[in-house]
Parts: sequence; structure tokens; C-alpha cells
Amino acid sequence: SVTVSGDAEAVGALEEGLRGDGVRVKRLAVSHAFHSRLMEPMLAEFAAVAESLTYHAPRIPVRTTAPGDLATPGYWVGQIREPVRFADAVRQAHEAGATRFLELGPDGALSGLVPGAVPAMRRRRPEVESLFAAVARLWVEGTAVNLAAVFPEAPPVTLPPYPFQHTRFWPEAAPPRHPTASGEGQYDVRWVPVTEEAARPTGLWFLVTPPGEDDSADTGADDVSRALHRVGVRTLVIPGSTDRAALAARLRAVAAETTPAGVLALPPAPGSDALPPVVALTQALDDAGVTGPLWCATRGAVRVSTDDPGPDPVQAAVWGFGRVAALEMPRSWGGLVDLPADWDDRAGIRLAALLGADGSEDQVAIRRTGVLGRRLVTSTPGNGNRTANEWRPTGTVLITGGTGALGAHTARLLARQGAPHLVLVGRRGPEAPGTGDLAAELTSLGSRVTLAACDVTDRAALAGVLAGIPEELPLTAVVHAAGTVEDGVISSLTPDRVADVVHARLAAARHLDELTAGHELDAFVLYTSFAGVVGNLGQAAYAAGNAALDAFAERRRAAGRTATALAWGPWAGAGVGAGAAAGEQQQRTGVTPLPPEEALLSLEAALAEQRTTVCVAGIDWSRFGPVLGAGRGGRLLNLLPSAPRPAPPAPDRQGPGLAEQLAGAPQAQQERILVDLVVSRTAAVLGHSTPAAIDPDRHFRDLGTDSVMAVELRNLLDVATGQTLPATLAFDHPTPTALATYLRVLLVSGQGPATAAGAESTVAQLEKLEAALAETPPDSEETAVLLARLRDLTDRLGAAATVPPARSRSQNEVIDLESASADDLFDLIHNEFGKS
Repeated sequence: SVTVSGDAEAVGALEEGLRGDGVRVKRLAVSHAFHSRLMEPMLAEFAAVAESLTYHAPRIPVRTTAPGDLATPGYWVGQIREPVRFADAVRQAHEAGATRFLELGPDGALSGLVPGAVPAMRRRRPEVESLFAAVARLWVEGTAVNLAAVFPEAPPVTLPPYPFQHTRFWPEAAPPRHPTASGEGQYDVRWVPVTEEAARPTGLWFLVTPPGEDDSADTGADDVSRALHRVGVRTLVIPGSTDRAALAARLRAVAAETTPAGVLALPPAPGSDALPPVVALTQALDDAGVTGPLWCATRGAVRVSTDDPGPDPVQAAVWGFGRVAALEMPRSWGGLVDLPADWDDRAGIRLAALLGADGSEDQVAIRRTGVLGRRLVTSTPGNGNRTANEWRPTGTVLITGGTGALGAHTARLLARQGAPHLVLVGRRGPEAPGTGDLAAELTSLGSRVTLAACDVTDRAALAGVLAGIPEELPLTAVVHAAGTVEDGVISSLTPDRVADVVHARLAAARHLDELTAGHELDAFVLYTSFAGVVGNLGQAAYAAGNAALDAFAERRRAAGRTATALAWGPWAGAGVGAGAAAGEQQQRTGVTPLPPEEALLSLEAALAEQRTTVCVAGIDWSRFGPVLGAGRGGRLLNLLPSAPRPAPPAPDRQGPGLAEQLAGAPQAQQERILVDLVVSRTAAVLGHSTPAAIDPDRHFRDLGTDSVMAVELRNLLDVATGQTLPATLAFDHPTPTALATYLRVLLVSGQGPATAAGAESTVAQLEKLEAALAETPPDSEETAVLLARLRDLTDRLGAAATVPPARSRSQNEVIDLESASADDLFDLIHNEFGKS
């Protein structure tokens, strides 16, 4: 960052220009324009004071932020007038061998500018606690600390002569069974006929139409309404929207009149963007307190047999999103149903029965021949059409993301297989780190290498790369390995952000498909993700984009063109799913990273067998299976012998024995029961072997809970209490004790979640929120969640207000939500809610 000091008029003009260019600007509250010419009138007087002092050379080496000798008055006079060269001083310290930095000052403002720096003092925190925390952090990071000087009165501790009783916190997982060419660790999707239930839905169902499609006949609302009316169900058609706040207000108003038994999102017209309205609806239902269940209908999103045409990737993205929604909000999610192209009465009967069933079949396709359920099965060698000779690269192979982790591993494999020419495409091309060494390595293996800088979503730029391929080495294969991981729980996303992720994934594949139509390709490979096949907490946008790519491969193969999509689990080192919070969550729950050399055996096998789609991941199903169950049941894993059989869906009541334990117990005992409940579930989420490892008065964030873990905790407490609790539970009630207090109000008084949250005054809750933010500033992901919720609350308060707000934010002071800090959150609370 850069600080500008000077005349107010000039600084104001610069500020206006920067804001107009989209640069984030913050005006500092200072008494003088330090380090500018405006300080010159006081320099003579200051110099007289400085010269009256006695100076000595420093005993500890000092890197100064201004020119001159630190032990002279002139340096300090110049320090007030000259620019502060902080970055230069840090660089010089690094060059001199400094590896650790301790900030001595009233707060930690400078530590945020230096990676790894530790502040000795923090604003609004006790000084002793802050200092000792800084010393402790330096110690655990390898800095030598004279503990005798820190604790001069503490005597040495005599260690016991016997072996310590200890708890090991580093995981000792059994050696994972990684994928090989034999098919171990490889999975396919299979559609199986399921028993058609005689169940019937009841009550009132909301039918939500896609935005802008008001004709009930075009959206299928009329057909679905007639089918549900025949079994005694009332329906109410509600126009959909991509405006989360407006849709939540609409749903809240309707639900106030009558509570729905369920919600069905109807499929959009062909060619429409299917996913953004579903994202907004999922969020709006949660905001409005409508507990669902929410079913999302598509048409042509999946291909269940050769009778079906190639699937629509845009509609398939809804299925990828829905698989994550089922994990993040299991009690309010119903499922996914793909409707037949031709509607008839039999389809209506099957849909009604599905909506009235227990929800264990939650990924279903309705066809003329019956109802089919989606299953994951172990891949069997020979499932594809294995050619007589294994596939070997010829001519030119184009690899997008070729300078990234997965692309580089793939390039090495192809070079070892004798690829004559490799074109490695990446956003930075030859400027990407390590590309020189990679090119030299591939060249030594016998391949000619071309490095190209290109954004593969830019059709013209990609066409230029393809035009540069030499005629003597024609393009014969494409490997699309480019892509980035997008993490974020559903409540923190926006419909536009999700749409952008899906568009970026599909645009590149479409450009490659269209621009290579005139080439005789013998391989067209898409790298996708395990998250798109089964879902993963915190990766709804990423899963949607990858499910769309899987469908794209199926559509291309159905058109008679070669295509292979490999849905990878996380790779060891870096790559798909690695290094993100959601990837860490996978590893905690039994998904182990794939060694690249072994994973690429699956690529060889898939190409040799001309497979269309295959999922490749190292999974311990005994650990990961229950995560997918999440209190819902579900039959996705029913055909995997190693997966545990799911329990039936959790009934809509409090967990076994919990109500009986609380009933009639004294308040102190009720509190103890609920604290034990929260602590035990928190320990389970964090992977501790015993609840004793959890301090009930410590903040969830300090215990190591991130937004993905918060959703896991909410899901476990949903099952234990029989309530549908908000996804932000651990943020709203920041310690296990506070959360237990909330649950007691909810369960003992019989109040709903919203009422329980309002047991104390709104102002008191607001003050608690500000205090919590000040004590433990949120990270970027938590900030996104908080801003989304605060923005929705602001809209609702503004709509209900009868007088203008006491203060409003000028146009030039709009918070940049993408880069908002904790201080910006405080500003938002102050300005939007009128707290002073």
C-alpha cells in the first residue's frame, strides 16, 4: 500500500481519481500532513529541540526508514519531512539476514505489511497477554527466546523420570489405497431403476418459476400443479429471481400466511442460465426461515442411458451445486430431479411420489421407462472400449494450464511417452515460475516445447495459439488442465460469482471444442474434480463448474467425438482441490491426496479404454461416507461395498433422549448437558479424540474452526436437536458456552431459532457482534459471510423504515465488499445501523 500526504485539495482530487479507477482508498485520521512540505514551518523549532538532546550510536543494528545518521539531530528533523521508506528498510533487513520481525508499538498495523511479523501489542487487548502471546509465537516459529529473562521468578521445572503420557495430534492414517491402472481408486456413475414409491406429498408446495418466465405453461408449472393437485396437494406459484434480498422478502411474506410443506424450483427454458436463480433461491429460503425441503428440477441435465441425448452442461451445473447444498444444509435440502423431455400423466405421478417419499433417493431421473437413482460404483477395468494398442501421443499435444502443477505432471508423462511437440498454455506463459526448468526437462526427454501466454477463455487468443502449431506436427490431442479452486460456503456466495465460475470453466472447453473441430483429434481430455461428482463442503461454485465440464464431455461423446473427463480428487503437492480450506476438510474426512505418478496411471488407462467420464480419488469410505450422509441418509454409495450403510434420514424431532434429559432438569444441569453436547460435536468436527481438548469458553475461531467446519458443526447439532439451525451458528454464538445458552433458549422454551436469537435486545446483540469483531477480526471468508448477512439485514431494515436513516454513506464512501477489512465492518455497523 502507498500513503499520500500533502495539501487537502490535492489529496482530495487524487482520492477522487483513484476511486473512479476502482482503487480502494481510505482517508487516515491524522492531526498533521506528516512527511510533506506542510511540515516545513515547524522544522526549525523542532531542530532546536532535537539539538538539545544527547545521542549515542545504537547497540542493536537499526535499518532506518529515512536517509541519514540515526544518532544525529538532522536525521530526526528529516524524518518528519522526508517520505517513509518502510519497504526499503524491510528489504534491507532481509538482505542482512533477518528472518523474524517483532513490532514494538501500540498496535499491529505494520505487522500486516510484513509476512510473518509479530506485534507485541494489540489495540483493545491486555498488554501482558499480547506480549506473552507474541513471545510464544516467536518461540514456536523457531526464534530463540531467553525464557529465564521473560519469567525471572519462575523456577525450573523438574521433568519426571518416567515416559510421558501424551496425545499425538499428527494424523497416522493407514497407507491409502491409491488409484492404479487396475481400476483401484476409480469410480463411475451408474443409473439404476428404483422402486416407485406409493408415498404422497401433503400440504402446500411452493412452485418457483425461473426469472422472467411468467407463462406457467412454458415453465411447466401448470403440468406440475395438476399432478400435485391430483394427490391432494395445494400449490402456489412464486416468480423466481436472482436478487437474494428481494426473493427472501417475497418468500417471507408468503410464508407468514402459510408454511409450505416443500419447495420445488422448476427447470428453466432451454438455453437459459439455470444456476443463478437456484443459488439465489437456496440462500433466500435460508434468509427467510423457510425450511423446505427444496427440490430442484432440471430437464436434460443428466444422461441416464443411450436413449438420452447428450446432457446440457448449463443444467448439469445445478446438479453440482445441489450436491454441495445437500451437505451444507441437509435438513432443508430435498434433492435433484431430472424431468423427461416429454411430460405425461405418468411422469406427474412419479414426481408426486418422489416429493412425498422419505428423501433417501435425492438424485433421481424420471424417464418414460421409470424412475432411476444415481449411484457411485467401483470402476472395473474394461468398462470402456480398450483399444488393441495403448494410446500414445503423436504430432502436437496442447495442454492448457500446462505450466501449473497438474499440467506439468501431465506434460512429463506425455514426454516420457514420446510426444513430439508439447504446447503448454498458461496465463503467464514463459513468465510463470519454473517454466524454464520445466521446458528444459521436457526437452531432455525428447519433446519439442512451446510456451504460450494465453487466457483460454479468450477465443481469439486461443485461436492464435492454435494457428501457430506447425503443419508438420498437426494437433492430435488436447488436455484441458487449466482451472482454479473456488471455495466459499453457500451463504457467502453471490449468484453472479457462481455464474462466473461456471462460465469460465465452460467457455474454455467450448472454445477448444469449436476451434479444434477441423482437427483429427484422438484425445480430448478435461480435468474436472471429485467435488463435482459427490460434492464437498465449501465448494458449491467449484462443484457446479466441474459438473458442467463432466456433462460437456458426455455431450461431446454422444455427438460421436472423442472426449474423456477425469474427476480428480486432490493431488499431493499442489493441484486440483489442494491447499484450500475445502481440500483440508476432505483430508480430515478420509480423502487422501493422490501421488501424481500413480494418479496418471488412471489417465493412461482412461485413454486406452476410451472412457468418457471417470472419478479418480483416494477415499476411505468408512470416514467419508458418513460425511455424505450428514443426517440425511441417501443412496449414492449403496453399491460401494466399502461404504457404510447410511442411517435413515433424521426424523424431525429432537435427538434421542435430549428432550427427556432437559425436561424437568434444573437450569444448571440443562446448561451442563448442552455445553457437553456442543463441546463433543466441536471435538468431532476438529478431529479431537476427546471433548476434553475443547475449552468451552474459547472462541470457535481460536479453536481452529473455519467456515466449512462451522457448517459441519451446524449439521451435527441439527441432527442432535431436531432443529434447523442457521449456517452461521458458530459465528453468531462465538464460544461453545454461548452456543449452548442459545440452544437452551431454543429447546427449553420451545421458541424457534429466530425467536431464541432475539432473547436479548437487538442493540445488545449488535454490541456483542462489534466486540467479537474487535477481539477476533474475521478472515476474508468470514468477512464475506458477515457482509452478505449484514447487507440483507440492511435491505430489510431500509424497507421497513418509516423515517430516513440518521446517517448515510456518500457515494464515494461505498465499501468495496471484495476487499473489506474488519475496520470496514465496524464502519458498516456504525453507519448502516446508527450505532455511535
